[in-house]
Amino acid sequence: MPFLLLLVVALVVFVLLVGAFVRPDDKQLSLFGDLYSVPLTAGNVEMVRLFIWRSRIFRAVGAIITIVGYLLLAWATGDVPLELSPFGVLAVGYGAGAIVGELTRPRLDDVRSASLERRTVSDYVTPWVWVPIMVLSLASVLFTALLPVWGSSIGQFNDVVSVNQVMMTSSGLLVLVLLGAAAARRAVQSPDPKGEPDRNAARHAIRSAAIGSVLGASLMTASVSFQMSFQSLFSLQGNVLAGVVSVLGALLGMAGFFLAIRTLPRFGFFRRNLPAVPASGQVAA
Repeated sequence: MPFLLLLVVALVVFVLLVGAFVRPDDKQLSLFGDLYSVPLTAGNVEMVRLFIWRSRIFRAVGAIITIVGYLLLAWATGDVPLELSPFGVLAVGYGAGAIVGELTRPRLDDVRSASLERRTVSDYVTPWVWVPIMVLSLASVLFTALLPVWGSSIGQFNDVVSVNQVMMTSSGLLVLVLLGAAAARRAVQSPDPKGEPDRNAARHAIRSAAIGSVLGASLMTASVSFQMSFQSLFSLQGNVLAGVVSVLGALLGMAGFFLAIRTLPRFGFFRRNLPAVPASGQVAA
């Protein structure tokens, strides 16, 4: 692996590691409040800070674990595993950390009753998010299932070991997509607390952020699985169809990544613009 590439990867890992353990400042909290239309008060500002900080740590740890494993495997085998880009590995690890972080997020202590309102994922994100996840995942399942039958004859891999590697990696990514769906469902069904209006507003924003984030991670992961299984099965390098599919997959993967880091919610066609929950109290300085 080129020294310059290793240097860039090391720099990215260093930034993730340092950034993960730096306490979110007031500017970052204000940005979150503007993004999700929630006034920050003395009663809810620390709740939002803890949410952002915990999410950041899980994502950084996920990215670092995956890239370290990837580099160790590349060093041990003398080759880049499955021709995956180190930055793709970082992105998938980042998404895995986001999903695990939401799955393991503790329930709030002051929740006393569940909401009678029936909520679904569609209340928080538009079909522009969940439809591509479903389509890419189903296509990946189909292509991965066909690899043992056709992969050695029409694909780019001519030995059983390589086919098995692609199948295992693609299947692992699809499991991660399912975990992302489970995390989003858990967030959607989280009970509503009976507390102060400003704290309820913060929880509403946190729920919206969590759902968009894990579905973005799922979209990114489904895109990687789709591209890997498609290109492995059909081996269409240099083909126009392969180029179109690769570009579309890359664009969806990038959209998923930016949604995972809570950037794309600014664009209305990705996130439902839900009414803000009323909040009381003075805005925190």
